[in-house]
Amino acid sequence: MLRLADLTFGTVRIPGVEATLAPGQQAIVDLAATVLIQRLLHLTFEAAAPGLPVLAFELPASVGQFGLPVGSPLGVIDPIVESTPTHLVLSGALGIL
Repeated sequence: MLRLADLTFGTVRIPGVEATLAPGQQAIVDLAATVLIQRLLHLTFEAAAPGLPVLAFELPASVGQFGLPVGSPLGVIDPIVESTPTHLVLSGALGIL
């Protein structure tokens, strides 16, 4: 099953309310919005994860001479998705599924 690491991103700013809030109040609104959006994104990705395909392919007969199970799927074991500032990165170990 695909796992998701902590997804994080920069601060969320809600435009248009700066003029009516004190700086401390604006910081609270921005923090609350950031936490809320992070949680919603995490729940969305978590719900979608079981349907995301993880690359795997069937081992050909030619690898049987090395003691590998011919016809078994080879792919990423215990995949995890992590976020970087510009990408989502899939990582895990390579092995027989």
